[in-house]
Amino acid sequence: MIANQSLSKLISKLPSSFLQVHRSYIVNGEKVTGLKGRELFLGEVKIPVSDSFYEVVKRNLFG
Repeated sequence: MIANQSLSKLISKLPSSFLQVHRSYIVNGEKVTGLKGRELFLGEVKIPVSDSFYEVVKRNLFG
């Protein structure tokens, strides 16, 4: 089954460790291993961080 709902609705149902980092990405903050420029690292996986979420990501994960 495919569900169409906004990420903001989805994130409201997830534990507080999850945060939106891009219009298309939600990550579990507990799995983040680093931030370099506008990319979050979850081990070897790189996730882009959009300009609109960058300050929130920095503050909540590294602040």
